[in-house]
This record gives sequence, C-alpha cells and structure tokens, in this order.
Amino acid sequence: MHLTIRIDGGRRRRRRARMVVIGNVGALQGGLPLLPTARPDAGRLEAVLFDPRCAAGWLTAAGHLASRLLPHRAPTLPGPAASAGVGVPAVRSEAGGVLEYFSATRIDIRCAVPQPRRLDGDAVSDGVRLVAEIEPGALRVYLPRAPGAPDAPRESGAPADRAAPHLPAAPGPAS
Repeated sequence: MHLTIRIDGGRRRRRRARMVVIGNVGALQGGLPLLPTARPDAGRLEAVLFDPRCAAGWLTAAGHLASRLLPHRAPTLPGPAASAGVGVPAVRSEAGGVLEYFSATRIDIRCAVPQPRRLDGDAVSDGVRLVAEIEPGALRVYLPRAPGAPDAPRESGAPADRAAPHLPAAPGPAS
C-alpha cells in the first residue's frame, strides 16, 4: 500500500508498506517483541512499517524479529527510536530497511485507497486515514499495594483501599 505518515505534526513522509503496527506495548501474543522499545507508561506511541518487497525481505524481517526471542540477544537500542534533535521525529530502520520504526505522541497515517484496519485485534471499517494519539492522564490505574510496601501518600479523593474508582463508560464512535 502507498501511504503518508506524519509524526507529531511534522512533514508528511511518503512510504510503501505491507503492514503498519502502532502501539504502546511491545510484545504481540506469544511474546514476540514487535515494538521492543514500547512501554505503556512512556507517554509515547511506537510504530513500525513493514516493507518486504520480495521473499528475501519477508525472510529478513522474520529472522530479525525471531532473533529477538533469543535470550542472549541485546536490544537494538536501549530506548525509543533515536531522534535527530529538537523538532525532528524519532525514526530508525532495521532488518536492511524492511522495518522502519517511529516514536511519537501523535501518528497520522493516510493511504491512497481504503485499507482494512484492526484496533486491539478487532476488525473495524476500512478507511484511508488513521490517527493515533497519546492523551496524558486519560487512564488512571490503581494497583494493590505490594505486601510490606510502605504507605504512599494518597491523592485527594483516592479510595482508601486503593481499588479502582468507578469510571464513566467510554464514549461511543464519533459520527
């Protein structure tokens, strides 16, 4: 598919890809670390574009990703995709250019023709645009205190037993 990707409001970059994955959790089911620098608490999204142009490209990508499952292999980078400086998006290429990684707070993908899309594994309507964005503080998670851990100061209004507060239902699809 032909697409443009815009990172954090920067310039549109033209790309070709067979698949795009955006997330804030690094491993797929089965433990495959597809987005190895992604963390749910990082305040950033990670994206990878797959562009294997032939059978050798698919084998290169598969070998590269499978090698991450080996216990002795050090991660490619210690943190998110490297940024070239202030205002320059974090981008890196791996597996001979077959995988291209981006790190951002907002990712805007536009395709030339409608493409099938999935959110959290569920199919949604085909579309030509997908925008993913971090919303800081949108989700508050309360965890039980670890046995023997000291009492932490409570936020005003936080439940005494640290149970999750009642949250309003998520808004429905935008019209």
